[in-house]
Amino acid sequence: MTPEPAPNPSPASAAPDPSPPDTDDPVISSYNIHLTNSDIPRLVLQFLDRDPNNAYDEAHGQKPSSLRLKPHSGVLEVDVPITTRVNYDIPKGLRYGDALRRSRVGGGGTSGGF
Repeated sequence: MTPEPAPNPSPASAAPDPSPPDTDDPVISSYNIHLTNSDIPRLVLQFLDRDPNNAYDEAHGQKPSSLRLKPHSGVLEVDVPITTRVNYDIPKGLRYGDALRRSRVGGGGTSGGF
């Protein structure tokens, strides 16, 4: 005796999801994306700790200036100018710089030989 396969539910009988939308994680923006060539890899960069009102863009003086992808290592480098007037904690920057200088190890990224 062989078991019978389970019947496939018809689309008409599928019930809508009754769960309410997640209000703790609202969608703040959406974009229409038109894919023209599926052979090209695409990257979506998300800055989870970044306030959406302070985007990395030209209006805020922090438009990314370049992007480098190292395909063998999978490293992605994005150069973003730092404006010390917005979104920058000067005392933490000074502490980080002092710690980096004392460690004599250097930094990551291109300048650090990454």
